[in-house]
Amino acid sequence: MKPTVYTVHAYRWGNRENHSYSVGVFGKKHAALKAAETEEDYRGGKYECEVLEWTLDSGIAGSHDNGAKVIKALPAVDRLRAHNHLNSGERSESAALTCYALRRKEKKMKDLNEMYLDVLARDLAPMPWVLDQCNEKGVCVKDSRGEDLYFEDFGGIPDEMSSGQREHIVERAKLFAQWLVAFSNDRVGA
Repeated sequence: MKPTVYTVHAYRWGNRENHSYSVGVFGKKHAALKAAETEEDYRGGKYECEVLEWTLDSGIAGSHDNGAKVIKALPAVDRLRAHNHLNSGERSESAALTCYALRRKEKKMKDLNEMYLDVLARDLAPMPWVLDQCNEKGVCVKDSRGEDLYFEDFGGIPDEMSSGQREHIVERAKLFAQWLVAFSNDRVGA
C-alpha cells in the first residue's frame, strides 16, 4: 500500500479564484489540520485552508476518479462576496472578519464542549446535575453540590452580530445545558 500525504492550500476569503498559496505537505492528518488552523489564525481570517488527502505517486492526470479525498473543505461560499451581496455591493473586509470572529467563537464553544465531555467521562462532578438558569441572560448547570458546572453569559456576545447569529449561539448553549442535565439523569438512572 502506498503512503498517504496531506496537502494544505490557503485561499483568500475561501475563494479558489482569489490569491492562493501552498501551506505545506504533511505525513499525518492531524499535523495538516493543525497547520491549516494555525495559518487561518495567523492570516486573521482573510484566508481559508483546504486539506486534501493524496496517495503518493497518484493524481488526477487522465482520470479524475483518482482525485484527492477532501479532509477539510473550503466554505460553500466566498465569505467576502456573500457579505457584499447582502450589503448592496459594499466591499467590507471588516464584516468578513466579523464572520471569522463568529467562526472562532463557535470553535471555542466546540472546544469547551469537548472539555466538558472529558469531565463527564471521568465523572468528576457529582450527579445529578440541574438546570439552574436558562433564559435570555444566560444558562447555568449546577452539580449536586450546587457548584457551577457549565455557565454561559449571553451578555458577552458581541453587539455587532446579527440577531440571527446571536439567537443561534443562545439556542446552542441552551440545548447543550439541557443535554448535560439529561445526560446526568441517564447516568444516575433518574
